[in-house]
Amino acid sequence: MGLLDKVFTKFSAPVVTNTAMQKAYTEMSAASPERAPKSMFMDPMTLVQSMGYKDRRANLSYYVLRRLSNQLSVISAIINTRVNQVSSFTSPYRRTRNLGYEIKHKNREHKLSATEKEFVMELESFIYNCGKPVENKYTDKPRDTFDIFTRKVIRDRMTFDQLCFEIVPDRKGSPFEFLAVDASTMRLAVDPAIKEKDINRGDPRSVRRYMDRYGMNYPSLGMRGDGPPDSKHPVAYVQVYNNTIARAYTRRELGFCIANPRTDIHVNGYGYSELEQLVNIVTSQLYAEEYNRNFFKQGSVPKGLINIRGDNIAPEQLEAFRRNWEANVAGVNNAWRTPVLQSEEVQYLQMQGSNLDMEYSRWLEYLIKIVCAVYLIAPEEIGFYLAPGGMQQPTFDSNNEWKLKASKDRGLRPLLRFYAESLNK
Repeated sequence: MGLLDKVFTKFSAPVVTNTAMQKAYTEMSAASPERAPKSMFMDPMTLVQSMGYKDRRANLSYYVLRRLSNQLSVISAIINTRVNQVSSFTSPYRRTRNLGYEIKHKNREHKLSATEKEFVMELESFIYNCGKPVENKYTDKPRDTFDIFTRKVIRDRMTFDQLCFEIVPDRKGSPFEFLAVDASTMRLAVDPAIKEKDINRGDPRSVRRYMDRYGMNYPSLGMRGDGPPDSKHPVAYVQVYNNTIARAYTRRELGFCIANPRTDIHVNGYGYSELEQLVNIVTSQLYAEEYNRNFFKQGSVPKGLINIRGDNIAPEQLEAFRRNWEANVAGVNNAWRTPVLQSEEVQYLQMQGSNLDMEYSRWLEYLIKIVCAVYLIAPEEIGFYLAPGGMQQPTFDSNNEWKLKASKDRGLRPLLRFYAESLNK
C-alpha cells in the first residue's frame, strides 16, 4: 500500500460507536471469499492466437480509428469540442472560482485539520504539475502540465475508448509522476494465473509448440520483464510495437481506463468506441463528402449540352464558339465541360438535377444528427444549426440555450465524471 493509500485509509475509516455495529464492521472487514469466480470473462482461445497479450477483436483497428477521427470533419469537430471543454477544468477551483478541480475528503461531513489542508494543497500541486516538483533525473522528457495531459488522454478516450497513462513510482512506492501514453499501443496482458490445461478446445502440446515457435516464455509471461519475477504484482498490461511486446506494466504502473465496458467475452475486456458504433454512418458520411468533392474536382457527366440547330454555320465558326465557351465557363480543374453540337437552332438541354431534388442536404443532415446523438452532443455545439426535431423547448429559455445545457448534461458531465474517477483510482 502506498503512502497516499495509507493516508486516505486513515482519513476515510468510518467511525463506529455502537457495539453491534462495531462487531458487524469488524466481521465484514475480516471476511474473505470462499472461492474464486467460476464465470468466464475472457475468450481463452485468444491465448492461442496472441503473442502474450489479448487481442482487441473489433471491425476497426486502432489505425483505422485514428484515421477516421482525423479525416472526418464532423468527428474532428466533436472531439475538439469535448477536449476543449474538459481542459477548461484543469486549473484548481480555488484559483479560478469558476471552473476547475477540487480535492475533498471522502467523508463530506469531515472537517479538515490544518495538517490535512496542507496535504490537500500538496495533492493539488501534484495534480496540476503531473507529479512532484522535483524533475525526473532518469529522463530528459519535459513533463506535461495537467492541461496538456488532459488534452492527450481525452482525445484517446474519444477516439479509442481507451485512456492510458503511466505512473512512475518513487523509491517509497508512491506515485512520483504520471505521463500520458499512446492508448493505441496498449494491450491487456495474458492472465498469468491461466494454465495451459484451462484453454478450451486446445491441445496443451500444440499450445506449447506454438509458444516455443515464437519464443514465448509462458511460465514467466505474467511477471515483470525488467527485473526478477514478482508474483505479488504480475504484469497486467503491455505496450505493443510492430506486433511485438516492447514494455510490460503492472496495475500499479499503468492506468488503463475504459468508459464503455462490455460483458462480451470475445472483446477481451476492451471498450466500445463511439467510432465503432458509427461504422456504417461514418462510411456513409465519407462517401457523401467524397461524392460532393468529386462533383467539383473531376465531374465527367456534363450538366447540360448546347445544341446549335441548323447547318448554316461554318465549321470554323462552330470551333471558335466552342473554344470561347470552354475558355470562359469551364468548371474547376476543367470539370463539367459542356458539349457543343450543331443542329437547326441553339438549345441548352439540362441533364442533371439539383442537390435539393436528390435530397442530399437532408441525407447529410441525418448523418450529422446520428453522429452527434451517439457522441451525446448537440449539433449546435459544433456549429451545425439544423432543422428542429421533435423535442419540446422550455418556455423561458432561448432557442439554443436549453439545447446546449441538455447536451452538456448528457455528454460532458459523464465524461468529466469518468475522467475524475480514472484519476482517483
